[in-house]
Amino acid sequence: MATPKVWFITGSSAGFGLHMARAALAHGDKVIATLRTPSAIASLSSEYQSTQLLVVQLDVTKPEKIEEAFSQGKAAFGRIDVVFNCAGITQVSEVEGTPDDIARRLFEVNFWGATNVTRVAMKYFRENDPIGGKLLQMSSCAALDAVAISGFYSAAKSALEGMTDSLRKELDPAWNIKIAVLTPGPFLTNVMQTALFAPPHPSYTNPSLITNVIRASSDPSYFDGNPATAVEEFWAVAQMDDPPERLLIHREAIRSAKSKAESLLKSVEEAKEVKDLYLV
Repeated sequence: MATPKVWFITGSSAGFGLHMARAALAHGDKVIATLRTPSAIASLSSEYQSTQLLVVQLDVTKPEKIEEAFSQGKAAFGRIDVVFNCAGITQVSEVEGTPDDIARRLFEVNFWGATNVTRVAMKYFRENDPIGGKLLQMSSCAALDAVAISGFYSAAKSALEGMTDSLRKELDPAWNIKIAVLTPGPFLTNVMQTALFAPPHPSYTNPSLITNVIRASSDPSYFDGNPATAVEEFWAVAQMDDPPERLLIHREAIRSAKSKAESLLKSVEEAKEVKDLYLV
């Protein structure tokens, strides 16, 4: 029987984070569940003993608290095998109409928060004996195919993927650190309940504009992915010796990836036609 893994999970209060915590615990693993308000998962805490579940208060926008949370987790369980980097928020507003404070908040949580968790994770993976660990980096199909009305969310996730790809290339193979970027489509989580909203920009009055179409429809059936099913796939990735660099999950994620690939291939063909550009 495999030795239980120790998971460090951010954003454990709801959505993928909470579902991942429940799934890992159900598989017999140990979990360090981090979130801003520990009382939000009081019911989960009551189901498991402290030998299997440690709940730690953490705001990922505070770098010094990230180090403290990892330290508490290692003190409790001896090592950290998997980091599920999931804390995040989205926004609903045109790029022109998004106030700076909302745009910066998106980056503070989705990019800088996730980046600082990533940095500390690398340190703790190197300290493991045997050395190594797995980072499951939560991205979004919006990083592949930017979403209208969520421009700064799309930008922050794209930035996170760029940083993650660079990090993967920099790591010493001897450290045995594996990184998988998780790319879900629209799943039924609490993402819209916690979204940051701004009023419509006054210039965007044409009802046929995509942002107004999205506002008018607000079809909840669009978010039809089951997060409880998705996290079982994430758990399976954590068991792999050599996990995929990216996991696309949901038909919309696959569509986004195809759209991005087709766009890049089109650019390649167009560059070939302009010989001066192709030969530079």
